[in-house]
Amino acid sequence: MIHRLHLQNWRSFERLDLSFESGTTFVVAPNGVGKSSLVLGLAWAVFGDHSNVDSKSCIRAGADQAEAQVDMDLPGERRLVISRVARRRGAARSTYSIDGTTLSEQSAQAQMEAALGVDLPLAGRLSMMLGGGHLAAQDELNLEAHLHHAFGVSHLLEVAQTAEALAKEADRARAAFRSSSKEQLANRFELEAEIAELEAEMKRLVERGAELQQLRDSADAQRSLVERHHAIAEQIQRHEQRRSELIAQAWEVLDSETVADDVEAACSALHEELAKIEQSVSDATEGIAAARMVMESAREAVGLLAADTAVCPTCMRPLAADELESARVAHEAREIGARGQIQSLDAVQQYGRPRVRSVAGLLSQLESLEPLVPEPDTLGTSDRSQTEVLYREASVALDEHNQRIGAVRSRLESLRRQVASDDQLQQEERELQLVYRREALAVAGARVLREAADQVIESRIEPIAREVRWRWKRLFADDGLTLRADGSIVRVHADEELGWDTLSGGERTWARIVTHLLVLATTTSLPFAWFDEPLEHLDPQFRRTVAATLAKATIGGAPHQLLITTYEHSLARQLAEDTDSAEIIAIRAPHGRHTPDPDQTSVQPMKRAS
Repeated sequence: MIHRLHLQNWRSFERLDLSFESGTTFVVAPNGVGKSSLVLGLAWAVFGDHSNVDSKSCIRAGADQAEAQVDMDLPGERRLVISRVARRRGAARSTYSIDGTTLSEQSAQAQMEAALGVDLPLAGRLSMMLGGGHLAAQDELNLEAHLHHAFGVSHLLEVAQTAEALAKEADRARAAFRSSSKEQLANRFELEAEIAELEAEMKRLVERGAELQQLRDSADAQRSLVERHHAIAEQIQRHEQRRSELIAQAWEVLDSETVADDVEAACSALHEELAKIEQSVSDATEGIAAARMVMESAREAVGLLAADTAVCPTCMRPLAADELESARVAHEAREIGARGQIQSLDAVQQYGRPRVRSVAGLLSQLESLEPLVPEPDTLGTSDRSQTEVLYREASVALDEHNQRIGAVRSRLESLRRQVASDDQLQQEERELQLVYRREALAVAGARVLREAADQVIESRIEPIAREVRWRWKRLFADDGLTLRADGSIVRVHADEELGWDTLSGGERTWARIVTHLLVLATTTSLPFAWFDEPLEHLDPQFRRTVAATLAKATIGGAPHQLLITTYEHSLARQLAEDTDSAEIIAIRAPHGRHTPDPDQTSVQPMKRAS
């Protein structure tokens, strides 16, 4: 059971410390004071993330974090203390201790589940009915997996599922065998005889294929040889044509009437012409140099004669006036003659140098021609088109032969596979019989296991279902509500099952409360339960009946502790006075305000009536 709850900066509470006793406790407060905050805080303190409470949204305005601590007993008289801190930034932190020993979260939760007999997510749903009875009752609890585990049939059902899977696998194997379209061979001897004939034919075809391959290779070699012969002939023809063109160019350059088709004669004539031209160019170069010296000497002599003290440029004696003029005319004539000679020799160079390049280039081309010697004509007058036809005919014959070999090989392999599959079919028939037997055993085993599981569930669920029916009839004075083996609640009317969504709001609330209490008491070791506003939206008479049932729910000891939040102060007080196991904790606002300032709420425990 829960002994103490501490909340700090949690929703409407700046700080709250509550202690609880066993039995039924009504937590009474007007709407808006903090009843739901109290239940949400307790749910998160006990179950953490498994409570489905958003702890960040529950941090009090203006605070950076909220704290929740719960002190409770686990079955086996062990004291569990859980402390949690929710932070606006970052993940929440939790610490656990059992009998003063700190444990990891994983270890503590494992011990909680073992002690409570139920996994924590379902424990949170069973022990905490949050959001008000009318809202919590909108959905069913989904108890099938829990009931299977609690009644010890989970393993039976898992084995049954495995057996059913084996049966399906065997069925697929049979279907695959049927769809393989394999047929038993009618006459194996005929098949083997055809294989022998095809093998002999295959041997002959391979030998003939080698001959055809040799014929095609020979035709291909002859075709290649003809092509080479023709290529060399064309090369020689181009060579001779080029030689003739160069010789003709040589005689044309030499301006000779000779038309001899002789490379050596043309080269010899070009050499002579080249030597002659080069010599004339060299002589012209030397003559230009000598003429320039004469011209410079004459120009210098004219300069000396023009001086004030004219002297002879040769003997340096003074000259008379008549000698001076005669000497000046003579030297000027010598300068003019030298200049004319330079111009004439320069013309020789202008003509000779391009001609040297032309004759030298043509001579180089002629001398670079190498004579080509034709290959021996081993083919005689073989025609290129004739060898191509022979090659194509040999290739076609070989391709057609290879296609025949492929067809025979394909047929031969097919027959061999059929012979091999004959033995395989016999083996598969034997295996198929085992598959049929395995499928039958799997189906029978699955059926037996499910029937055994159903019998266990029916026998264990019936007392709970009977109690549900009795409580329903006691409240509504008619039969019909029952708990099915899968954990769902249905109403039977005129032999027709009506689902959860056909019940009214009050009927759902009552059915949900009864289911919580009965399943909690019969299939778990949970010692406590908290119901948030279970009386809300119920009519007055129904509300009192439900409240009276809850007030007495702990008398049998399962659960040991039940906490109910409600705003029905007078009804809760009356029930506490009438029921030994009930007490009240009042959360009040100062000055009698019904919408108090959360900072000013106060808790007033009230003694259990005796």
